[in-house]
Amino acid sequence: MDLPSSRLYEDLADSFRGELLIDPVALAAYACDGSLFERQPFAVACPRDRDDVATIVRYAAEHELTVIPRGAGTGSVGGAIGSGIVLDLSRFLRNIGPIVEDTICVEAGVVLDELNRHLRPLGWMYGPSPMTAATTTIGGMLAVNATGTRSLAVGSTMDSVVSMEVVLADGRCVILSDTDRNGEATIPAEIAVPVLRLLDDQRSNHNACGNRWNGIATDDAVHWPRLLVGSEGTLGVITSATLRLQPLPTGRGTVLLAFPSLEAAIDSVAGLAATPISACDLFDRRLISLARETHSPWVDLFSPDAEAALLIEWFAASDSERTNILDQVLAVVAATGNAAQVCRIVLDNDEVEALWTMPASLLAMLSRLPGNTRPLPVIADLTVPVAQFEAAVVQIQRVLQHHGLTASLHAHAAIGSLHFRPLAPLPSAESAPMWRDVMQEVAAVVKALGGRCGGGRGSGLAWSETGGDRAVSQAIKDFFDPRGVLNPHLQANEQDTSHADPFRTASLPPLQPLLLNWSGRDDVIPESQRCNSCGQCRTTDPAERMCPFFRESYDELASPRAKANTIRQLSSLPAEVDAWETPSGRRLLETCFNCKQCESECPTGVDIPRLMIEAKAQRVAIHGLSRSQWYLSRIPDWMPWLRYGAVAFRPFLRRAWFRWLVERFTSITRHRRFPTWRTKPFLQTAPRAWRTPPTTLNDRVVIYFVDHVANWHEPEIALSAGRILEHHGFHVYVPTDQVRAGMDLVTCGDLERARGLAEKNVAVLGEFARAGCPIVCTEPSAALCLKVEYPRLIDHPDAVHVAKTTQDIGHFLQQLHAAKKLRTDFQPRPTRAAYHQPCHLRAMGPSAPLQELCSLIPGVVSPKIEAGCSGMAGAFGWAKETYEQSVALGQPVARAWESVAATIALSECSSCRQQLEHLTHRRSQHPLVLLAEAYGLIPATSPST
Repeated sequence: MDLPSSRLYEDLADSFRGELLIDPVALAAYACDGSLFERQPFAVACPRDRDDVATIVRYAAEHELTVIPRGAGTGSVGGAIGSGIVLDLSRFLRNIGPIVEDTICVEAGVVLDELNRHLRPLGWMYGPSPMTAATTTIGGMLAVNATGTRSLAVGSTMDSVVSMEVVLADGRCVILSDTDRNGEATIPAEIAVPVLRLLDDQRSNHNACGNRWNGIATDDAVHWPRLLVGSEGTLGVITSATLRLQPLPTGRGTVLLAFPSLEAAIDSVAGLAATPISACDLFDRRLISLARETHSPWVDLFSPDAEAALLIEWFAASDSERTNILDQVLAVVAATGNAAQVCRIVLDNDEVEALWTMPASLLAMLSRLPGNTRPLPVIADLTVPVAQFEAAVVQIQRVLQHHGLTASLHAHAAIGSLHFRPLAPLPSAESAPMWRDVMQEVAAVVKALGGRCGGGRGSGLAWSETGGDRAVSQAIKDFFDPRGVLNPHLQANEQDTSHADPFRTASLPPLQPLLLNWSGRDDVIPESQRCNSCGQCRTTDPAERMCPFFRESYDELASPRAKANTIRQLSSLPAEVDAWETPSGRRLLETCFNCKQCESECPTGVDIPRLMIEAKAQRVAIHGLSRSQWYLSRIPDWMPWLRYGAVAFRPFLRRAWFRWLVERFTSITRHRRFPTWRTKPFLQTAPRAWRTPPTTLNDRVVIYFVDHVANWHEPEIALSAGRILEHHGFHVYVPTDQVRAGMDLVTCGDLERARGLAEKNVAVLGEFARAGCPIVCTEPSAALCLKVEYPRLIDHPDAVHVAKTTQDIGHFLQQLHAAKKLRTDFQPRPTRAAYHQPCHLRAMGPSAPLQELCSLIPGVVSPKIEAGCSGMAGAFGWAKETYEQSVALGQPVARAWESVAATIALSECSSCRQQLEHLTHRRSQHPLVLLAEAYGLIPATSPST
């Protein structure tokens, strides 16, 4: 049926409470998942509850549409994309119920790691642990029967399901649970009776999707939930499930072994699988080389002649049991006669956890290899009997060699799960047939050895045509879904290639002129294509800061991968196609304030902030800035005139009616307290010696770039910086003709005005940069702007020199400390000062230098707040339309700050300090000021405890 998507929107306006997305930006964002496939959906629906799911499924059945259930969309086989209605269950279905005995009921969108963080303080865990645990949802795990590296000890997802709530293909909702053989089924009789007849005939079989028929129908009972586990959304939409939990293991042990050859490591696998271990991962030479050649925590683990490694783990209730199992493991390896080097033995639980971050970290490093070659998830997740593990490795390597391919190998060896990642450029129209041949040949090898493709991640589009008992699979689907509503493209016949999706291939060059300087990167297309859509940017791990917008909303449009995929697809559209002015287009652009954390934490290092700046600039070039952006970006330029009204305005700024008027006419929020400003800027009041140009230029002359806040609002920061530098024997020069850095203009896409500021500052600073004089900043965003944004704004050699010599003042002082040249003549300052690391400082390196230096002051206790981004981001937190979201983003930081019972908050970023003061009503301070007070260089103002 040819139904326009706008009709869908109109028809469901009154009955569907979730979000319906039909514009080009949303469709582009959901056209990809973690695979190499791409298919544009008809529409996207984000249901709020089970009834919303039923509404969408019923509508699709009535109008001959298809429904593609989707969790996190991190699978590598293309199971979460399709040309119908993509049903995003991860956005709103995230409720976690109470623990009842040893079970818990959770909705389909709950992320595995979040569930386990909820369970850990209560002494429980949910056992299956795929490598994508930081992002994968429970619904997705159920759909593919996820296993993971510890399935030897904890089983697969199928083994832990007690019951599940499912919406069938006609919109009916049922609860699937185990029943007696003669008991009343929990699904309609017209489905239950014929399906049970089929199951009785297939008790020892399984289909290509990994959905086992054996164990569902027994002589005494029917385990109906097992039927849908692994069915990849083709039989019903799982909305919630009751899961069986496991107690947290009392203790764990791990040993890392290195081998002189891959064959030697594989020789030990079968014997190890018979020991009481919980996991055994294998790494090949390429992954080991990455560990040795990078500055990773594992750089010294492996000797240069190591060709393979096994990382082995076991659970134990006592120290003696831990040691006993270790002895068994080492005895099995020794019995093979192969020389194995014991790289590390870890028996402490926390250290075990740290060592098990190695697999994901090494694979992330592999993704960051320079050039066009990248690890492609084309033939990942193959499962064979452990006895056939060596044969599978050898024969698959022959297939790859036949096609001129090399690949890395990571395996959950003791369960026969292999993950090959060929190292090659992205598939092209020319190479796509070759890749399909590779997949068919690999599938034939796996099938001949008694294994299956897509064992723990589903078959998806990748393996849907590679064999298996498709007749039984199709027959069961026909009973559950006779109209083919749910994921029908995953049930393609073995000879039918009409459903085969093309690989994601290179986009056409952008039709619009690019506004940033992309020299050396070609354009936005190569950069956006570096995103492999793995979905790790959807993580909410507290130890990371990946995208504060996604963390707050769970909105796929806010995820960095959605931005990369959307920009890649839309950049080739004609200029008259104004996709960025659609509701989803504006929403996507508004979910980035250039914090740069996604670039730092992205496994492949995609420069999403740069792509977003380019996209925003394209929109600003056509539509201009919003009202709040226009005013907020110009206030710094108006300061020389506004200062004359400072005394007159100050009483009015405290009055609600005046702030309301300001908000009414400028869209600057009335809810924040306006900062005070000085009648004279620091550039005019700085000591004369600092404003006098040096007669000679060398590395003992430090150029101080002041920027706006220290210049007009907090001159004590600038004074502290200059006096600390003088205290260490440097000649301080503050060029009085410098202007603000302009990071706010870059962030909102006003590149023309930002370029003007960059040209002025580069003209001022270029001479000193060429002479090697350090340029230091006290505002992290200013340092980052000079270092990163200026070379992208202007094509001038001095911009590169300025970028190379600019650094945050904390890093400058940290280098002095490392060289034992930092003075430590501090006066005691008994202060408990919680420290928040700004995102822009973090983007320049993981360390927090000023916090470390403040800890040298006698009496200072400075715990670090690890709770993500403050959510202020300058103009973003001041705009009326984004104020509430800014507050929501900053709440975790505010709660963390209050929990440490500190008297003052320290942060280098002026925006972060404003947010902390606004949310906690307590004082904040630049840590440089605390240092200057401890040196006795300025009067003390920091509160003491």
